[in-house]
Amino acid sequence: MRVTGRSTQIVPVLWQSNRPSVARSPRVRRRNGKLPAIAASRVISGSPLLNIRAALRLNVFAKSIAGGGTKPQRPPMSSPAPSVASAILTPDEILTHPRFAAGRATFVDGVIALHEGDAYHSRLLVEAVRQVTFNLIISLHLRHDVADRATWPTPRRLKDELKTFGLSSERRVDALLSRFIQLGYVEQLPSEQDGRIRILRPTPKMMSLDREWLVYHYAPLHVMFPERGYREPVERDVPFQRVHRLVALDFSSKGAEIMASHPQVMRFMTRDAGILVLIKLVQMRMTAGDGDAGLTYADMGKRFGVSRTHVRSLLEDAAQHGDVTLSGRGGSLVELNPPLLQSFDRFIADAMSGHDMIYRLTMEQMAKEARQPDA
Repeated sequence: MRVTGRSTQIVPVLWQSNRPSVARSPRVRRRNGKLPAIAASRVISGSPLLNIRAALRLNVFAKSIAGGGTKPQRPPMSSPAPSVASAILTPDEILTHPRFAAGRATFVDGVIALHEGDAYHSRLLVEAVRQVTFNLIISLHLRHDVADRATWPTPRRLKDELKTFGLSSERRVDALLSRFIQLGYVEQLPSEQDGRIRILRPTPKMMSLDREWLVYHYAPLHVMFPERGYREPVERDVPFQRVHRLVALDFSSKGAEIMASHPQVMRFMTRDAGILVLIKLVQMRMTAGDGDAGLTYADMGKRFGVSRTHVRSLLEDAAQHGDVTLSGRGGSLVELNPPLLQSFDRFIADAMSGHDMIYRLTMEQMAKEARQPDA
């Protein structure tokens, strides 16, 4: 797929999702398989200081998931019961399914429909650290038991949970919380049991957006496997949302594991609106030949709340990693390389498998609660 500085033009590139991915070597020299610190910073973000921090977050994140951290931040991930585990779709089952292309298109179109044109909130929310923080606030709120201080959704508890991901500094969490509060997504209220403690509570605005997120994560499964259900999240069922987020909290390391195993996609997720730019380019690649006249870098940035320079920088960084190929005058043509497209497909399949697991566990828990209404 190609993108131009003046217009974004798609050219045919085979979608080879089922073939093994062979990563291209970046132009930056590596030492022991790793980018030097300064080089790593240059290919991740715009500001040198922020670049280094972003590179370090990715490094810590990958190590924490791989077991290379100095100490574990959380007990091992819960395991589903055998009856549930045997029914969970595997990534390979999803990736090789004849309707996978339709599922991919449903996901891509759903993400773009929700975020394109809402530039300010897209930039605020669609980035790995911010999205994980957003989701954790909701999960911690729903698990809140006033009789058990260990469950209180305080800023301190949120920071401790985020250490599982190795993604965020405490100062950044404080800044994100302030922004969420300012925009009406979160309230910070004194605890009725201890006025010295501040409790985080998501607003109806936040809960509504969370249901929209559940829709575009489960709609692909609903399209591919209608016989298996997924009606509740697609229909924005509030009781399902509550139980889903409670169940998902015990499996948050599964999401971290999925992100860590896809560094090509993760490089876009750590940039402001980076994953949206990638998904938009994938969408345009899928609709090549349908009369799409293309987008300028400026148009792309305007849609997702970032500058033309940011979009260009993001794609230049991707080229240094071998994710895209730049050509034309001043690198104005960009072609998404097959390994990146393969990684994107595998990322979607892994995520769909994880969502299928959470769905099965959520429905099992809802059935249990229906049998024991007073439990």
